[in-house]
Amino acid sequence: MSMNSSLLWNVSGGVGFLIAVSLSATRTMAAPVAGVSITQDTPQVMVNAPTSGNIGLYNSANISDSLNIANSGSLTGTAGQGLVNDKSGKIAQLVNNGTISGNLAIANNGQMGSFENGSTGTLTGGLGYRAFFNNGTITSLINDKGGTITAASGSIFNGTGGQIGILDNEGVVQSTVAGSGVGNYNGQIQTILNNGTIHGAGVFGGVYNNAGQITIVVNGKGGSIFNNGGLNGGSGLSNVSGGQIGRLDNYGTINGTQYGVNNSGDNINGNNNTGGTIGVLNNYGTITGTLGSINNAAGVVTTAVNNYGVLNGTVVLGGGNAQSAGQWQSVFICRQW
Repeated sequence: MSMNSSLLWNVSGGVGFLIAVSLSATRTMAAPVAGVSITQDTPQVMVNAPTSGNIGLYNSANISDSLNIANSGSLTGTAGQGLVNDKSGKIAQLVNNGTISGNLAIANNGQMGSFENGSTGTLTGGLGYRAFFNNGTITSLINDKGGTITAASGSIFNGTGGQIGILDNEGVVQSTVAGSGVGNYNGQIQTILNNGTIHGAGVFGGVYNNAGQITIVVNGKGGSIFNNGGLNGGSGLSNVSGGQIGRLDNYGTINGTQYGVNNSGDNINGNNNTGGTIGVLNNYGTITGTLGSINNAAGVVTTAVNNYGVLNGTVVLGGGNAQSAGQWQSVFICRQW
């Protein structure tokens, strides 16, 4: 195993030396601008000490077992990303119990079996960037209770060509200045399961689906999806530009400065986005918005909107019709347990 000794101290057994990255098999590792650059296939990589470079870690090979960032470890991109998985890169399992930071904390352009941000894990993106940027494929993206994924301008971003099987959040996913907690732009997500906090800032929703496809969103009893961006804030959940959400089940709280759920388009930075399509919306919890709880004026709900919980705010139906929550209950299907 060889490393760039100016970036890492690599020893085989000396007492008092710092071993920043250890491999379970002998491999050759080149280190260009990255703190660690993995260019040949290896079963396992462990980061157990602070590691930095223009890019913290760059992978263009196949990590067939796991890449682990221990509680004592960190990856820092001083002039770029904390961790990059290249288009040719494959990571079977990525587990973070430490800290990953950079302009983008993680940029995935390749294949990733699973990513788990543990209870002590932190992802931090810089101003104008995201924490987790995906244009590749991920089977599961998990943020454990206690884990934090934060950035100034959007926490989790799934872009064109990006595919996520399940996004499971029990921790905090938060945009702090102007961006969505979870943004899906022309990408595909099968399931969003939230029992933690997903927080959007500025004019963007906590969950913002722009021309993307999401099969199902489940906001659990302990889940909160919201935006509190002030007078010019956004909605708790927005589905715009022809975005498709097959099913939305809310058992927790969805709260927006404008609307709780907006399926009717918006105008952000001069972009006049049209409405979206939701197959069925089931509310068992609470949906609240300053301008209205649900806005479907220019959107489509193909099956039904079923309210079993609480709606705080006007409900705007198709055709520009607005009704109060009480009136709304007589138009759609409403059941009280």
